Amino acid sequence: MDDNEQTALIAWQAGDSTGAEFLLQKYEKLVWKLANKYRHTSLEDAVQEARYALLVAAKAYRSTGGASLLTYLYRSIHGHLRNIMRREWKHEAHCQPRSTEEWLFHWTIDPSAEQTTERFLLRHDMEQWIHNARLSPREKEAMRAVFEDQSLQDLARQHGVSKETCKIWRKRAVQKLRKTYNL
Repeated sequence: MDDNEQTALIAWQAGDSTGAEFLLQKYEKLVWKLANKYRHTSLEDAVQEARYALLVAAKAYRSTGGASLLTYLYRSIHGHLRNIMRREWKHEAHCQPRSTEEWLFHWTIDPSAEQTTERFLLRHDMEQWIHNARLSPREKEAMRAVFEDQSLQDLARQHGVSKETCKIWRKRAVQKLRKTYNL
């Protein structure tokens, strides 16, 4: 660490913002290098989080720990970005429809509907979706049960298996359909 860097670090740890500005300029390439790993989500957000992590790490750095400042900053920024992005991905997953029924809701129609032609056409479309997704026979049965508003308990009784087994069939079918149709 050179004298200017040492002075800036001490100034920042004492609360002087000019020290922080110097450190941000000095380690801007490091910030961009680490943030670039998350460019597929939001590069701008990753850069801001990396800058924040740099300042927090610089404030906490103690040379008595044995690690150089660069190594300490690299590890701290990398860990912070990884945690933030994991939290973001978890949040995105949480915001998506959670249950199979929610995801398949738009495929079903009101069973009391009097429009038999519409029901026939929708049934035909569903059969095409099932065929194109290459579902197993059990997965096909599970999807037909969802379409016909048949309960998992009824499906389980019909095939002589547990309700949990039917849930697995349905889950696998939905995964294959999502993969096939990029949903």
